[in-house]
Amino acid sequence: MKMAIYGKGGIGKSTTSSNLSYALASKGMKVMHIGCDPKHDSTRPLIGGRRQTTVLDYVRSTPLPERKLSDVVMTGVMGISCIEAGGPEPGIGCAGRGILTTFDTLSRLGVGESSSDITVYDVLGDVVCGGFAVPMRSENADAIYIVTSGEFMSIYAANNILRGMLNFGSARPRAAGIIFNERGLDNEPSIVERFAEAIGIPIVASIPRSDLFSVAEMEMRTVSEMFPDSVPSRQYSKIADDIISLAECKGRLYHPRPLTDDQLEGLLSGRSPSKGGFEPKRSCQTSKQLGMSSCASRGAAFGAGRIMDIPVVIHGPRSCGYVMCHTQDSHYLSDIATNPAIRPIMRNNITCTDMSNNSSVFGGERDLRRKLEELAGKGNKVILVITTCVSGITGEHVDRVAESFEKDHKDVCVMIIHADGNLSGDSEEGRIEVIKQYIGLIDGDAEPDVMRVNLVGDNFMGFNRGLNESWLTDILSRLGLEMGTKIFEDCNLEDVVKAKRNRINILVEDSDTNNMMKGLLEAKGMKVTGSPLPRGFSETIEWVQEIGGLISRDTASLVSELEREYKAKTERVSGIISGKRIDMLISSSSRIDWILECLTDAGAEIGKIYVLAMRSASSAFHSKYKGRFDFITGMTIPEIISAIRMDDPDIVIRDVNMSLLGERRCANVAQESLTHFASMNYLDYICNTLIANPTEGWRSWGDPTC
Repeated sequence: MKMAIYGKGGIGKSTTSSNLSYALASKGMKVMHIGCDPKHDSTRPLIGGRRQTTVLDYVRSTPLPERKLSDVVMTGVMGISCIEAGGPEPGIGCAGRGILTTFDTLSRLGVGESSSDITVYDVLGDVVCGGFAVPMRSENADAIYIVTSGEFMSIYAANNILRGMLNFGSARPRAAGIIFNERGLDNEPSIVERFAEAIGIPIVASIPRSDLFSVAEMEMRTVSEMFPDSVPSRQYSKIADDIISLAECKGRLYHPRPLTDDQLEGLLSGRSPSKGGFEPKRSCQTSKQLGMSSCASRGAAFGAGRIMDIPVVIHGPRSCGYVMCHTQDSHYLSDIATNPAIRPIMRNNITCTDMSNNSSVFGGERDLRRKLEELAGKGNKVILVITTCVSGITGEHVDRVAESFEKDHKDVCVMIIHADGNLSGDSEEGRIEVIKQYIGLIDGDAEPDVMRVNLVGDNFMGFNRGLNESWLTDILSRLGLEMGTKIFEDCNLEDVVKAKRNRINILVEDSDTNNMMKGLLEAKGMKVTGSPLPRGFSETIEWVQEIGGLISRDTASLVSELEREYKAKTERVSGIISGKRIDMLISSSSRIDWILECLTDAGAEIGKIYVLAMRSASSAFHSKYKGRFDFITGMTIPEIISAIRMDDPDIVIRDVNMSLLGERRCANVAQESLTHFASMNYLDYICNTLIANPTEGWRSWGDPTC
């Protein structure tokens, strides 16, 4: 049988546990006593005050292949097998994680295969932490006793322990009883009795306050051993009999029935509460998407990796480092798969401190220092560190490590992104913190003296590089400008530091985060243009005129040139596109005005535009053509399919995967959208789609053999 003794720190739970172990052993039981408190003093009166190696000290000092259960077990009085979990240094590491590590280690070492009749766990109970609740789990404890006095905090902790039991859930009852450890307060017995009655769990024994405990403690022995005929010893013997009765399936266990906060307050105010009414929180059964799509650490890693020669240190376990690298790699592979015009640049600047299980208990500051030394030794002058949940849980002073390291390495800058924990926000929050740090690297004293353009964007997925980049570069060259630094995408540290020298700064697209970046850059003295990169023909004309004004260049001839190129294309394709009816099926996040413009300029007839609301869309759909064309919202997918079949358009343009449209001609909304070149390229694409026979080369998506 496995039983756990829980109670508030300082309530006498360790004294109770050790006396119970002695009482059980004296009745012929083979007992294993496991102390689960970081102060590791539970077994002291059972081993005569001898020093015992704790499990966590053993884990820290002994390699896995060399570990043996016998190394952490000390035989005490009456043959009791004694084990202490131990804990990390105060203020460093995670004691709750230490309990998890202890149970995992003991399980691996075969503690469950021991020949003990009864295992007693002595557990700290006033810490609301999943680690300290591990002994409470049904696989670890068959019965749970709670030690309490009549003091407020003691009863409060006892009630919380019952809440923890209820939240763990168990079909069978496991609460064994209340052990009343008297403190000699006024009306104390009445308070504990009313509490026990309200929660429906009996008081199995009352341990009187006695000087005998101090005497026994000085001798490093239990009261049950030194004073076997004393009142406390007889009470411990009574509890031992109760435990043996449970082990023989003769006793009774109870379902926990903890009090609500209001009921507990009423009890301690002298009122007798009704029966316990606390209900555990259940998982929400709803179709609504809960939680975050990605953590702040992951978002920070994605953003940080885009300056390719700054090493990004993921301060956490190797699994976290793998996830961060996977995010970077998946975007790289996606670029290759979806954009044949792109020249992908492989980044390889994410590394990890590889925090071990030991580090997650004792703290990984040494792991971080070792990684910083390694990177500085390779000549890196700027290093960015991203914390993860594990390093946050252990409470590491990462800033202190960075400060100490910079004192020893005067030429190295260590930047810290505190992204650990849900309270740091989601992926976007992580990226924003990186942006703030990276903008701080820009030399604010530089003078804008180079005819280059910086592109400013939190996310360059909309830019899409490839054809977009080459088209934009073409327009810039006609304006007498060069492409400068992408803030921040596929650039290096020197590009960022000198970014202010480039005369023009342009937003990739208009978004909240990009406008935040705009504000930070302007605080550095970098003027950012009002218009983002142009999509399609009309925006390109307006944008060229705006940029020309900034650099004092007459753009009339360039505008005429762009208009001639665009007009020539629309005239060339109008013989195929003119008069063709085109329906559209798009998501609410789509930006299609430039497509509508070039299609109508080529003579197409725009039919109905079906807009599907997307949960991921950050804002409602908008178009300057509302009122001119028929935008339809609120229809279901089957309704849309039926309507399209009724309309019988010549082609359906969509950015939604609509396999049920069958053999109908379909074209995708283009991702390459920048400048008038995008408009001309898209018109060619639509021409080719209209000319092609839709049944050649592919079958209906409705065909089950497809």
